Amino acid sequence: MKRIITPNGVESHGSDARLVHNKIKEAAQELAGAHYDALASKSTQFYRDHPSQKIFVRTEWKHYVKDARAFLSHLLALSTTPPDQKAEIYEALKLHNELPWSQQETQIVNVQH
Repeated sequence: MKRIITPNGVESHGSDARLVHNKIKEAAQELAGAHYDALASKSTQFYRDHPSQKIFVRTEWKHYVKDARAFLSHLLALSTTPPDQKAEIYEALKLHNELPWSQQETQIVNVQH
């Protein structure tokens, strides 16, 4: 898979042509890891299907981008979030929203014109 990182901390993951800011990717990976922990502890079938949290996070984090954006937005509203962290989150969300496909969570492909 092709991997491109720009000076603004933006990463592209070739096959789906989707760009994701690194801060949002990190948050999505954390959410995927936490979701894995919750599911693996409750379902033996899930754990059999996904025995490695590392592989699960590496392959599934893209499904958590929308939730990561929502979580980071929530952190902006909290009075307990330090101002420097708020500035970093705000900048990441702003840059992410300027990227192709960032405004839509699904892509339509192979449309007949």
